[in-house]
Amino acid sequence: MSSKQTKESLVIILDEWFAHYLLKKTDLKEEEEKEAQRKAILLYNKIYKKCDRIAISSKLYKKISNFYSKIKPYEDSITYGCAKEFWALFMINMNKCIRIYEESQNYPEVKDVKPNDVYLIQLYFQIQDQNKILVTTDKDIHDALVKQNINVILLEKFLEEYL
Repeated sequence: MSSKQTKESLVIILDEWFAHYLLKKTDLKEEEEKEAQRKAILLYNKIYKKCDRIAISSKLYKKISNFYSKIKPYEDSITYGCAKEFWALFMINMNKCIRIYEESQNYPEVKDVKPNDVYLIQLYFQIQDQNKILVTTDKDIHDALVKQNINVILLEKFLEEYL
């Protein structure tokens, strides 16, 4: 089911690409990095306006916190403003952000997923909502999770459908 077809609130599980895109911490060229940041901004604004929610792990929360604390407003005012807005709209808003503090030990084994990506599967199964989707940029993770009937979508396809 695509996100456009749902009537109830959607829980969007984000992985690390989101922090990298929003806070311009990628290996992309400058123009591509600006475009990636633009996509992250469009996405969080749309999520907020649609009354959907995000879900993040403690790992991603720490990464965003770390990046956020190092942004200098006088060096990159756009990134600083975006980060500050995202923080206010989601990170401290329990109605918009589901934070999972501890990874579950009870989840189905998924083959072909790297050990450092297992937290995404744990996060997925800890979210109680039935209307949830994991958004990733990693094709290997995507393909492995699709085989296990986990509702996962690649970022570019998700953006086409959601925005």
